[in-house]
Amino acid sequence: MAAAQNNFFLWGTWKNRVISKPFLTKKVAQQLKKVVLGESFVIGLTENGKVVSWGKDLKSGCLGLGFSEDTGAPVMNQDVPQEIASLKEVMDIQMGTEHVVALTTGGEVFCWGTGQKGQLGNGNQNTSYIPCKVDALANEQIVQIVVVKNSTFALSTNGTVFGWGENKDNILGFEDETAKKQIAEWPLKLTLLQENRVRKLEVFDGKTIIAHIRGQDSETTFGRFETMQEDGGQEEEEEIEIFKGIDEMRKIMEKTQEWWNHLLNIKHGQPYDLPQDSHIVAGPKQEGHGHGVSLLNCPGLVLESTDALLKSVCSDSQPRPVEPERLHRAERHLDALVTAAVTELKRTQQMPGTRNVRFILCMFIDECRLRREKVQRTIAARQLKDAKAKSKEIVAYSVKDFSSNANESIRKIIAVTKNLQQMLDAVKTIQPVDVPSQELKATLVECLECKLQLHDNQVELLKAQWHFI
Repeated sequence: MAAAQNNFFLWGTWKNRVISKPFLTKKVAQQLKKVVLGESFVIGLTENGKVVSWGKDLKSGCLGLGFSEDTGAPVMNQDVPQEIASLKEVMDIQMGTEHVVALTTGGEVFCWGTGQKGQLGNGNQNTSYIPCKVDALANEQIVQIVVVKNSTFALSTNGTVFGWGENKDNILGFEDETAKKQIAEWPLKLTLLQENRVRKLEVFDGKTIIAHIRGQDSETTFGRFETMQEDGGQEEEEEIEIFKGIDEMRKIMEKTQEWWNHLLNIKHGQPYDLPQDSHIVAGPKQEGHGHGVSLLNCPGLVLESTDALLKSVCSDSQPRPVEPERLHRAERHLDALVTAAVTELKRTQQMPGTRNVRFILCMFIDECRLRREKVQRTIAARQLKDAKAKSKEIVAYSVKDFSSNANESIRKIIAVTKNLQQMLDAVKTIQPVDVPSQELKATLVECLECKLQLHDNQVELLKAQWHFI
């Protein structure tokens, strides 16, 4: 176990305690970037996005460590920091009176602790001893969370604000009949703000919420004040551009995910796409090694889907190559994906704050092009392999006795020559995309041309022998 680091100093008033001089806390092995304090416990957020908790919490469940394996009772006392295993890639944590809220880099919100005032946002008023995802926000990309006592707010990338929990004095900022609710067990939109896109939430004096509006110089506040005015500036414009970039990234990532799912459904790249730790193998068994040839090393000539390969393994037969039409169809699909992604890349070229978006698109385009090249290599190799096999079947006609009937020999030579010429024309249409395929094509062309030259020479000899015109 890694040694604990110097995490933070603590002094002043903490609940009912007075810490007169800075006290060094040395508990966690990783560097902490944020700490929130409960009644007698601490929750820390590490630099790598993990959440740890320790201390004593006898009533609210804010430690978030679930239940003891030994007693089955909730964990309420933890002497050493314990990671909350279900939370990953957390970017922010907020502490309410008796509940905790966490926001992940993926825009998901988790709550745990006391829920008797609906502050967990899960539709009931039960206490949760483990982090629970706020499912009502599953379709939203949340970028900020704010907690005021027993009330929670969340801001999405499109500027929508959601509120849930205790609604005393309409602290949640609802309107009409919703404003009369004393408790909101689910996240509800603050409809009063919908005409304006909010870019940032701020809490003043622990009781006033300020919603900074995008693209305007004004701010909307609710709780204690009606409106406030503040001058805009370069910083606000930069923040607006950042939010635009985030919103654009979300849209393009959703579109790219859709493209990626289609890419996987094309079934053109397997068995290359099998995970590296796959134990599925095909071929004759070898002692101590199961089957002999790993699918991960399956040649491109056997470009096949995993299902078909598995069936081949089960039937102890060699995997059948994918039919050429499927390969050509995959090539067309990949071309369409590249075209769509390039169009999207051009559209975002001049947009501010979209550098990461363009990076994602470029990576996707490169992936599609590499896969397309792999398919093209396979198509060319398969075509050349088939052409080579067929060329072997076309045996060059050899005249053994030039004193025999010249007309009959020439007729047979012409028949074979026709087949050889057709094969030569077909080979010349193949488009290799790598050096080995180019060399194989050149060798096949040379071989076929040699056979044709042999036929021409034999015909000339026969004509000379019998003075055939």
